[in-house]
Amino acid sequence: MSYPLAGAGCVHYPTNADAPFSAVAISDGFLGTGGCGIGAQTSGWGPLLASHGIVTMIIDTLGGDQPATRGTKLLAGIAAFKTENTKSGSPLFGKLAGRYGTSGFSMGGGGTTRATVQDHTLLSSVAIMPYSPDGAGVVTPTLIICGNSDGVAPCASHGTPVYGEIPDTTPKMRVTVTSGHSGQPSAGSNMSGAWGLAFHKTFLDGDERWRPLLVAGTSNTTNIQ
Repeated sequence: MSYPLAGAGCVHYPTNADAPFSAVAISDGFLGTGGCGIGAQTSGWGPLLASHGIVTMIIDTLGGDQPATRGTKLLAGIAAFKTENTKSGSPLFGKLAGRYGTSGFSMGGGGTTRATVQDHTLLSSVAIMPYSPDGAGVVTPTLIICGNSDGVAPCASHGTPVYGEIPDTTPKMRVTVTSGHSGQPSAGSNMSGAWGLAFHKTFLDGDERWRPLLVAGTSNTTNIQ
């Protein structure tokens, strides 16, 4: 199920799984507005992650932000989750486990790395074809998804440099899918979604059943075993 949360975004949550749940805030790219609209650049992640027991918010962005602002808005989404968990009458009342992660596409992908630098309690970060990400000081496990024909945020100038900036003590992985610049989990014949889901399940949910699937895939580079 999903519902719009005023001033925050569009919340997708499981209805046939047992609480408590982990939660992820996700941001669109530069001109994406997020929310519950069918045109959201990351709309597919909500139903995908919720169907596997992870509450997801496609945050309202209003478009036109830079990565630092997207990072701040992602953290506002996490704060909204915490409020919903304590608000009587909310579909999420008392259902969140206190495990939070962030994700984003393009400018939002740059934003998720900045969010994790500001909040070291975040447990997972998935940067989807990130534009101008910042890896210095990142301690949150981070997945970088690149598109092999991405002409907006090519891996060579965006994903690869930030992977190198992330400390080697932080679990990190960089993968490439067969796709142009796209924030949907369907990118790369659904491989974007497969990588992102396995990463969140492993590091956000702490479900070790997903780690073999994660490390068995063909990544470009990783320190995860």
